[in-house]
Amino acid sequence: MQAKVNILARVCFIVFGLLIPLHGWTVSYTIKNVEHLFDLKSGGGKDLSLPADVEVNQQYIYVVDGTNHRVVAFNHQGRFAFSIGDDSEAGILFSYPVGMSSYENRIFVADTGHHEVKVFDLQGKPVG
Repeated sequence: MQAKVNILARVCFIVFGLLIPLHGWTVSYTIKNVEHLFDLKSGGGKDLSLPADVEVNQQYIYVVDGTNHRVVAFNHQGRFAFSIGDDSEAGILFSYPVGMSSYENRIFVADTGHHEVKVFDLQGKPVG
């Protein structure tokens, strides 16, 4: 199986705080030997709803599940591992998370409804 990828690149500069595009171009290339492994559709008894971001590390694949107000972790075979942000008993609640990133054994989740970035270890436990 092959996949064709198109990337739009844009060169810009900033003048007096305004972003001015100079020109753009599209780069196309073909990726060979692409293999479909699995789809991430649901986890923890709920279907994903508005998946907004994905982060992958050596242990898990994390998916920001925006309208379910959580982050769902899957193992590398696509099986549900755990979720973060939908546990009212532990006091961990998200309100429309939209993005995440990881750095040095921590994951950072942008929680737009609460106007903050929440920090967790790789197993979903709050840090700090």
